[in-house]
This record gives sequence, structure tokens and C-alpha cells, in this order.
Amino acid sequence: MERSYVAKGRHRVVLVIPSLGIVVKFPRFRKRFLIEFWRDTIRAKSLGPFVGRWSVTKRKNWGWMFRDLKRALILTFMGMEANWGERSYYKHCSMYSRLLLQPTYLSFLGVINIQEFAEPAPIDESYTIYFAAEAIVGGEGMRPDGHHWSNARNFHLANGRLRVIDYGSAETQRILDEHGLSLYIGFDIEEGRTRYGEYKKNKTK
Repeated sequence: MERSYVAKGRHRVVLVIPSLGIVVKFPRFRKRFLIEFWRDTIRAKSLGPFVGRWSVTKRKNWGWMFRDLKRALILTFMGMEANWGERSYYKHCSMYSRLLLQPTYLSFLGVINIQEFAEPAPIDESYTIYFAAEAIVGGEGMRPDGHHWSNARNFHLANGRLRVIDYGSAETQRILDEHGLSLYIGFDIEEGRTRYGEYKKNKTK
């Protein structure tokens, strides 16, 4: 029987429990972004630019501060957003997209997700998965989410068929919405290996 283990991603920590057939996903709260906001935006500038008589300059300063705060909050809680987005997408996506998804059973306010267990694809299949998907989606469609599709650990391969394990981001969901049925029917890992081989040959010329 496979042993349980913990895997860490950029925004989430995953507890894998093969014996129960589940994985439990927790968000990583990246507080360093709020610390950087405090250090770079507030402390470095002091309160001088933000207090006193209202002016166009002060309005711009407050606008910049809120923009930076929004960015810091998004990055701090991105794992929680991904958890909630994953469950919501599984629940509400089309039947064609769902054919590709590893089921997410529940999400407790984005703090805990429970998903059906599937062994992630070997990391050396990363580019073959990318090129197999690109053959269907196209390079322009893949580019905004290329980092996700070129990491095999986001996917499960069963007899060459693709299952998506990590689908919390909006860009991944866009590709699944637009190409879910085509990917389900037409995804060919052997074609991906062939295309990746050609890519490596051309790169060495």
C-alpha cells in the first residue's frame, strides 16, 4: 500500500493519502507579500505622502497604495482562491470539461479541499503533455497558461488519457471551457512525444 506524503506547490500544500483514495489541499498563506507591502509602500514612504491637504498628488499616492495592497492580498491568499475556484469550477463547468477533471468532492471556504486521489504524471512527461495539448489548443491559446501545462505534476495519465488534477486558475479553466471535449477525445500522448522530439531537434540545429 502506498504511503501518505506531503507535496508543496507555490500556493498550496497537498496531503496525499492513497490508502483513503483522497488528497487534501490546503492554501499556503504567503505573508511575505504583506510584509513587503508594509516595508516598501508604507514604511519606506512614511505617512507624509498620504496625509494633509487633499491634492491630485495625494489622490495618486492613495491610488498606488491601494493598488499595491490589492496585489499583496491577492498573492497572500492565492492558494485559498485556487481551492475555492477548483471546487466551484468542478461543480459548475460543462459536462465536457468535467470529463477531464479529477473530482473535487468539497471545499470548506477554500481552506480545505478534498479531491479524489490520482497519481501525478512523471515529471519527465511535462513537455510531452504540453505538446500533446498544444496540438489541439494551439500555441496562442496555450501561451497564457504555459507554465501550468508544462508541469506534469498538475496532471494524471491513465493509459495515455489526460486527467487534470490542478485546475484552480482562471486560465486553466478557460482552456478547459474552450477545448475540453477536443482534449478529451483527441489528446494523444504519443503525438506529444513526437512533437517534443521534433522541437528538440530543431532547437539543436
